[in-house]
Order: sequence, then structure tokens, then C-alpha cells
Amino acid sequence: MDEKADSFQDIRPIAETNIKKALQRQALRLALADQAQKGEGFQFETSLARSLLCMAGEVDTGVIDRPDTDFSVYHMPGLLLQGSYSLFSITSSGTEGWGEKEEPLLLKPEKGATPALPVCIGYLAVYSRTGNREDALRYAESYLNNLDHETQIKLYPDENRPLQPKGIEDIIARLQKEEVELAEQLKTAEGTARSQLQIDLEEKRKVKESQIGMRYHISPEVIAQFRKDMAYAFVENDDFNRLMTDHQLGFYQLFSRFQDGQISLDQYLQEAEGKLRLMRLEDE
Repeated sequence: MDEKADSFQDIRPIAETNIKKALQRQALRLALADQAQKGEGFQFETSLARSLLCMAGEVDTGVIDRPDTDFSVYHMPGLLLQGSYSLFSITSSGTEGWGEKEEPLLLKPEKGATPALPVCIGYLAVYSRTGNREDALRYAESYLNNLDHETQIKLYPDENRPLQPKGIEDIIARLQKEEVELAEQLKTAEGTARSQLQIDLEEKRKVKESQIGMRYHISPEVIAQFRKDMAYAFVENDDFNRLMTDHQLGFYQLFSRFQDGQISLDQYLQEAEGKLRLMRLEDE
């Protein structure tokens, strides 16, 4: 870890100041996501949860942790970022003016396991007793018909048309034609005219390549990757979120106590499992 930290001082592995705590949160999230993806009931006291939390706790991150007041980490290039699955951002990243390249990465809880991709779903409902049912249905229909193209791709499996800037193919075709014409002129040119044509040809190629880099807002390759990844998706429902972030039920505070070393891993798993059983009894 010391060697890697020295070699990559300007790259953050995760957008966090305390890397160990971030790894522990990701370990718990992976363990719960694995259960959700398989359609199993949530449990804390599992061999997978124990194994992942043990591994996260054993990683020596002292050389790359930073004080909580050091916000420079959030402005550094990162290896792993957790966020929305933006088809536009993934397509555009890495091109001129868009910074570092982004690629989707699905984490597996263990070797040979199936990855789990949590997704959020929004619902558009019409109240069955509304006095203006036809108007409500027309509104819903209009809303769906006017969704932006990226949302349509995500919602409709048969919508696989890439999104391109208007007129981009015509621009690329024109630049390719002009490039060929310049190359032909160069074959017979001499002296100063030849030197100028070489300069013009190189400039034309640079412009063409820059336009090819901006060919898509959402590319066919990114759409295909999204379709592939969605095979591992599960709905991140309230139960999942409550186990990770709910302050009122005490799961968040209990996990924080474990991370701060106030209780052991055994104590954490046992108490979390007890809280979960109690919550289920109260819901019956």
C-alpha cells in the first residue's frame, strides 16, 4: 500500500477522506445487495457479510487517508465513483474537454458470484377516483411521449437508437471528402504549395478526428453495455435503504460504532440482526 500511495499521489481510489470506512460501507452494501439480487430476505449475520467486512477492516489505508477537513480529495481524479448510470456522461467522458474517461463497473461480492446493480424506480400513477380521469390519462400519455431520449433508452428495451448531435454525420462526411481532395492535390504539388498543403491536410485531419470524437451524445456501445448490465439489476427498495442509512431505527448509528472500534464485528452483526428481527416483529 505504501508503494502504491507513493506512485499515485494525485489519484484518489475513492472520493472519501477515510478510505477504510468507505470500504466497510461498500462491503456491507455488497453483502445486502447480493441478498436482494437473489430475492432473499435481508440478514446481517451471514458468512458473506462477515467475510467482506473482515477484508475491508484488514486493509491498511493509513497512508492514503486524509483529515476530514482536507477537501482537496474531491477535486482529484478518482478510480471508483458511485453515482447514477448516465449514458450521456459515459459516452462523452474522455473526449476533449470532458476530463477523465468513465466506464461502468459492476462489483461482485466474491469470486464467481453474480454482480448486483441497485436501481431506483419512479412511478407515475393515476388516482382511480379522480373526477377527470380522461385528462389524467392524457397527461400521463403526453408525459411518456415527451421523455428525453436517454430516459426512453433506459425505460424501453427496444429503444436502441443512438443519440447524435444534429448534422454531425454530414459534417464528418464533408471533412472526409475535403481530406481526400487535399491528399490528391498533395500528390502533384511541389515547393511552397506542397508544404502548405501538408499543413492544411494535418489540420483537416485534426478537425475531422475531433468531430468523430463528438459523433454521439449516447453511443451504440454504451447502450449495449447498459443492456448487458441491466441483467443484474434489482430494485433498491425502502428496506435496503433503511438498513444502510436510516438514523431512526439505529442501524446507521450501530454501524458507525463498529467503524469507530467501539464494538467488535461479532457484536455489530449480532446487534444488527437483533434489531432486524425486532423490526419485523413490529411490522407483523
